[in-house]
Order: sequence, then C-alpha cells, then structure tokens
Amino acid sequence: MPKSSKSITWIILIVAISLIKVWYQRQNLQNHTSSRPPSTTARGEWQAITGARLLENSGNDGDSFHLDLPGHGDREVRLYFVDAPEKRRHQYNGDRLRHQGAYFGGLSEARTTAIGQQAKDFTATELRRQPFTVHTRWQSVFGSERVFAFIQFADGDYLSEKLTRAGLSRIYTEGAPLPDGRRTFDFEQHLKKLEAEAKTRHLGGWSGR
Repeated sequence: MPKSSKSITWIILIVAISLIKVWYQRQNLQNHTSSRPPSTTARGEWQAITGARLLENSGNDGDSFHLDLPGHGDREVRLYFVDAPEKRRHQYNGDRLRHQGAYFGGLSEARTTAIGQQAKDFTATELRRQPFTVHTRWQSVFGSERVFAFIQFADGDYLSEKLTRAGLSRIYTEGAPLPDGRRTFDFEQHLKKLEAEAKTRHLGGWSGR
C-alpha cells in the first residue's frame, strides 16, 4: 500500500476514535443529568415541611430562629416580610436599632430592645403552642446560611401576621408570593392593615415610648 494511502487510513482511524470519545462523553453527561434528583432550591417551588420544632439558640429572635427540620437538621430560618426589633444592643447594630425605633414613632433604644425581647418570647411561645408548617424555597438570606421561610400555624395564620397584629414587627424585608397563591403585593397590603389596627390599639411597639 502506498505511504499516502496509509497516512489517510491512520487519519480516518484517529478521527473515528475521536468522534467515538465525544459520543461517549455526551452520553455519560446525559445519563448523569437525567439521574440527578430534581432541585428543591428553584424559586417558585415551595417545599412544605411538617413536624419541625424550635431549638434553643442564643441567636433566636422574633423573626429569625433555629428549627429542627425533619430530614434537614438544624436550620436557621428567617421570616419573609417582617423584621422584629433587635433584642439587645451590641457593637454593630446601633444604626439598625435607631432605624427600628424610628419606624415605631421614635422609640428609645431601651424601649426598642424591650420590644425585640417581647417579639422573641412571642415567637417562641407560638412555635411551642401549636403545630406549624414551614414553607420554604431554600432561598438564602443575602448569601448567608439562613433561609427565608413562611411559618403557617394549624389555625391558618402565618407567624408574620401574628407578629404584625401584636405590634411586634415592622413590615421591612424581602417578600414573596405566598404558598397559598396570594401575590406579594396583596399580602403586604394585608399586613399593612393589620399594622394599622395594632397602631390604633397601641399594641407592642405602637404603645409609645
């Protein structure tokens, strides 16, 4: 066989082997992708978790707390829509405390942290008093390990509603469409009505300085 024919034959073999390699790589990638479990972190896909319980943790407060989630262990969750005042003063939260106090009409720092402690106690009591469901999309809270969630009780109320109704939180953080289908805007307006009622009744932070 002439040298040129041998060269062409080798080139054809090399190309064929390369094509077979590419085909196998694509097949492996497809098989790996198809066998991967569906993601539960996609926005819009709510996961409802029952049987959770509150865990004791010094970082717990009115709107953020540690829960033992069945199948997920200790996770710190943060409520959508509402922000409870800080429960104590530390080196880095002075501005936040002032902002929170101003929201409630100009509360002193001492009064603001007192409301924050009330909010923490209120949330702990509610979480221990009746069963609740954690609705989450595993959305990270500003890149931290905390995740946003709705807490819905057996009576149908969300914890964000209860805190607002008691005057123990401000409507001030990220919102989301509700697991029951309500729009973000509609639920925020609903919370504002509850807040107006708490103001009228001088509850919680709306009771004055």
